[in-house]
Amino acid sequence: MQQHAVRTRRRVEQEAPSRRATPSRRAVEVPRSLPEVATLVLACSDAAALLASGAAVSAVAGALGSTVTLTPWLPALVWLALTPVSAWRMRLYPGFGLGGARELRRLTLKTSVVYAVVCWTALFLFGDLGMSPVLFLASWAASVALVPIARALVRGLLSRCEWWGEPVIVLGAGRLGRTVVNKLSWNPDLGLRPIAFLDDNGCLVGTEVCGLPVAGPLSMAPRFASPRIRRAIIAMRSVSDEDLAEILDTHLGAFREVSIVGEAPEIDGQVVSSREICGLLAFETRKRLPVTVCRQIKRAVDIALILAGAVVVVPLMALIALLVKLDSRGPVFYSQRRVGLGGRTFHAFKFRTMVEDAEERLREYLEDDLEASLEWERSHKLQHDPRVTRVGRLLRNLSLDELPQLWNVLRGEMSLVGPRPIVEEEIAKYDEDFVHYSAFRPGLTGLWQVSGRNDTTYEERVALDACYVRNWSIWLDLHILVRTVSIVLNGKGAY
Repeated sequence: MQQHAVRTRRRVEQEAPSRRATPSRRAVEVPRSLPEVATLVLACSDAAALLASGAAVSAVAGALGSTVTLTPWLPALVWLALTPVSAWRMRLYPGFGLGGARELRRLTLKTSVVYAVVCWTALFLFGDLGMSPVLFLASWAASVALVPIARALVRGLLSRCEWWGEPVIVLGAGRLGRTVVNKLSWNPDLGLRPIAFLDDNGCLVGTEVCGLPVAGPLSMAPRFASPRIRRAIIAMRSVSDEDLAEILDTHLGAFREVSIVGEAPEIDGQVVSSREICGLLAFETRKRLPVTVCRQIKRAVDIALILAGAVVVVPLMALIALLVKLDSRGPVFYSQRRVGLGGRTFHAFKFRTMVEDAEERLREYLEDDLEASLEWERSHKLQHDPRVTRVGRLLRNLSLDELPQLWNVLRGEMSLVGPRPIVEEEIAKYDEDFVHYSAFRPGLTGLWQVSGRNDTTYEERVALDACYVRNWSIWLDLHILVRTVSIVLNGKGAY
């Protein structure tokens, strides 16, 4: 143990960079990480602490002559049953990088939920709490105190294992970056294990700082992003908010979690939460949708809502198909190739709202009307489009022309809520924001539609798509769906 501490101290005190050959991505050693094992050990230790606290209170109550019929095993079993939910929603497992007040708050919340479930179950099934209310509260208080203490002890023991923790990349090899690495090295129980620096200072690239290689410039960050390396830490003092936003979008888009050490950043359209890392103020941004379980939940909600509304939607679509056929010559449906998840293209379906010779009419209209030509160039939309039929204009005002895209949603090509579906020619206009767009399935509706629909400029739509991707949640989707119904009914901004 002493030899290990001496080696650690020597490593973190090596602040002077030493010249060596420039390392590549493969030259950086990525330590083995076993988050599943860490989750299992921590969950069992937490449940054991809960059991111990309940047993202790029961023993004290028995010594004082009080009757206790509620088994101490019940809270522990409920705790284990809730572990998958808390691992996903509260991030308590494996808990790498959590620690501090955030971990204490979440452990207290979960303990309280467990005791609430136990209380409700006992009263509902047996009509009796199994002990006096005072003893029940005492058991809860003992658990609130013992669970974090036991977890801290177990984390300290696990930190000695080679597989404990997760690898992280540190952007910035200056004084702040070295401070971050030193603090993380002295607090291995936190579970954040720096493996390399990235820095645009050419004099540092190819050297070692604090025993870690400076593997290259910031642009190398995407090469490190993988299922094993999901977190990056930005530790650079002299970086503007504009440059920081560019770094996040361009270099760190593939990382699930990014922590920014230093002053509070002002990044448009991105939710940033504050936290503490080993005594340093940090701000964290997380990407939610790339997580597999989040994608599955979003997909399940899409299918459930479509099936629930099928009784109304199917007859409505049949009526619309008849009106389209009677109004003008041509097919009922229209399809166009659009860009979807991962940049892959698909055919998006709509009810036909234009005349058969639409392209020729558009060309003639734009040639004769300069103002309309500028409007088309600006937004690819026309307020007075000569190609649209009478029924088509009504369908567009109510956004009913897009109902056939429910079939695209069922096929997994689209989602009910997401970025605006674009054609391949529009990719260039998204520029660097296309990485955000392609991370999602395009949506039948989206943030752009409830923020002005066609009254918004093209640049505003791109910004709204990027904002949606950065801040996605199930609640945001539900909010957009409710807002969409209201917007569609009044027809505001549609043409």
